[in-house]
Amino acid sequence: MPKKLVSLWKSNFFKMALLILLFVAAALIIMAMMLGQQAGQFVIRAQSGDISKSIAVTTELDNKESYQPSLTVEGMDEMNDYSPEYFLQADYQTLRKLCSTPGLTNHDNNSLYIYTFYIINTSVSGGVGVNVTLKYSNVTRYLDEIVRVLTYYETYNVSDPQVYQKPDSLERAQKVSDELHKNDAVKPVITSIDYPRYILTPNPFVDSANNSQGTVFNNQQINIGYGDGMDYVKYSVMFWLEGDDPDSTYFGNELFSGTIKFDMTIAVSM
Repeated sequence: MPKKLVSLWKSNFFKMALLILLFVAAALIIMAMMLGQQAGQFVIRAQSGDISKSIAVTTELDNKESYQPSLTVEGMDEMNDYSPEYFLQADYQTLRKLCSTPGLTNHDNNSLYIYTFYIINTSVSGGVGVNVTLKYSNVTRYLDEIVRVLTYYETYNVSDPQVYQKPDSLERAQKVSDELHKNDAVKPVITSIDYPRYILTPNPFVDSANNSQGTVFNNQQINIGYGDGMDYVKYSVMFWLEGDDPDSTYFGNELFSGTIKFDMTIAVSM
């Protein structure tokens, strides 16, 4: 394996805006995130469908009056490609701490965005199962090539964090390596790309064939209990731009002002 291709400590800033839209239609929540040049907002909307099995969202677990059809927070417009890996520790204590505050937070000079909210089981009786899907679209300037997504939730069972990325192109990584070693008599051959600071192996996007849209994951199954403090899930989504990804160097200035839109669907499994 060659040495690290791209420094983690770069200070380039990417102009982004973030828009999250969640709504529940027939017990359905949709979350959309927009990263681009224009300012955005987080908007969460919830509507009950089958009232016998329904869910809601909130950032105020102990305030039942906050279980409203909509939540809104301001967006953001800058993000850099410093790679925050410190939260990926074996005991996940740092991760839990970072995700402890509901709502939108950012860390390390806009290197890491976290949105934490609660999925509440508002069914009239019994537990409920949900399936979570995350899709992306509206990609410009290849931003999907270096974005990373981590999901993590807590309930009476604590999930293992999951990291997702678009599969790396060995061809592009080879070109970056060749340029870095252009004066060497023998150039290393790239056969795989590892991220040694990750203690978790990233999952590839389920579908990334289209250059402007695809699916990050579509198979997160979560069971939410009923009553006795078990009727909710605390769910967090984390986003960052991976400066150690060879594509961060390969595309260079093309990534500036890049955009990507994420749509998360949390559907009741009837």
